[in-house]
Amino acid sequence: MEEYIVQYFHSPSRKQKEHSSYITWAGHRKCNHNHVVGPRVLENYKMVFVVNGKGYLTQGKCTNKLISTGDMFVLFPREKHYYFADQDDPWEIIWVSFNGDQFAYLLDILGLDLQHCNIHNVITHDITNKLLLLINELANDDDAQFLCLGYFLQLLHHISQIVSSNGNKVKTLEIQDMVQKALLFIEQNYYMNLNVDMLCTHVSYSRSYLSRQFKKETGMSIPEYVSKIRIQNALVLLQETNLSIQEVAASVGVLDPFYFSKIFKKITGLSPNAYKEKLRN
Repeated sequence: MEEYIVQYFHSPSRKQKEHSSYITWAGHRKCNHNHVVGPRVLENYKMVFVVNGKGYLTQGKCTNKLISTGDMFVLFPREKHYYFADQDDPWEIIWVSFNGDQFAYLLDILGLDLQHCNIHNVITHDITNKLLLLINELANDDDAQFLCLGYFLQLLHHISQIVSSNGNKVKTLEIQDMVQKALLFIEQNYYMNLNVDMLCTHVSYSRSYLSRQFKKETGMSIPEYVSKIRIQNALVLLQETNLSIQEVAASVGVLDPFYFSKIFKKITGLSPNAYKEKLRN
């Protein structure tokens, strides 16, 4: 079989490597029977899709694992791996190499780790199409990073749907993770007109379940915690700015200054004006 290969690269800047997710390399290869890679390690993740044929993978606890048409496997950074095409039915593969904290999290949601580094029967027309579009766009290098990342995120979304439809449940949030996600949402959006329904939508749990687990984990109701975070930030504004009480209240998401004073005194033991006077003294 005559070998065919097309591949493109992107070299991320130091700033991009420190602060962003990025695609570094993508390609399409029809391999011959002597295609062998490794043993070696890589600095980035590499996701490999088998379009046709078959081959074998060794990584972590997997030794000479059969990977066939329609399957996908992930190579993890700085983990020794070795893979090769089948002698009688060498594979045709498409791959994407990438890195960034965002992708580590998304792979974990898909249930992919060093002990479970492949998924069977995952390739569809949509996934193949996204892969080919990504390869074509990567040829434009820096100008195409947003598009390439977009195609790759769509690809991961398709994979999650297939994993779910095959009966392999995609990881859901544990109770602690669900509450932590709710806490972070409140801490980052306290200045908005927050309500419990908005929080439930964000974490994808019912009002009664989230409220119950939130109280159990934190010892506070959701409205109590929102008030606590608002007053904590109000204290900082009163200490570090010359904003009026009404302006501070609006800045932490409370449009009624009288209600703001009420919750401020309940939490701190002082009215906002008394607290400002204390600061002056």
